Amino acid sequence: MTEIIENFTFTRAAGPRHIVDPVAFIIALIGGPLLVTAISFWLVVPVFALLIGGPLYLAVGTPVLLWRLQKEVHDIFELAVLAMKTVVILTLGATGYMCLTFQEGQIPSLLIMALFALVFAALWTATFGWLYRRLCRDFFTQPIPN
Repeated sequence: MTEIIENFTFTRAAGPRHIVDPVAFIIALIGGPLLVTAISFWLVVPVFALLIGGPLYLAVGTPVLLWRLQKEVHDIFELAVLAMKTVVILTLGATGYMCLTFQEGQIPSLLIMALFALVFAALWTATFGWLYRRLCRDFFTQPIPN
């Protein structure tokens, strides 16, 4: 019984935290999707992906990336996997909502859009990570002492 009580009073020490460079973050957050779209605009799909998924990327991606970048500086692959996990979680939530509101007929089109979202979220976030790493100043790469 004491083990249960000790868990309530014991606070775990968090790992080292990092300050997020606000200028580099905003430029990379907006520049990531724009750069991917500018490079591949001739495919037409990235242009529509930017128009349809861009606002959702900003609304959901901003807090997720802020949370993750405070933990430690990550490589591009980890950020792309994080974006794909976020898309899967959002898709599962939207599918559950559609089942609860009796809109099962819309699930196939949701899954098709989710496939495109997986690709573009990974591309946009990987480009974000590359831009952020290039633009981040040295001061923001040092962890905050506990």
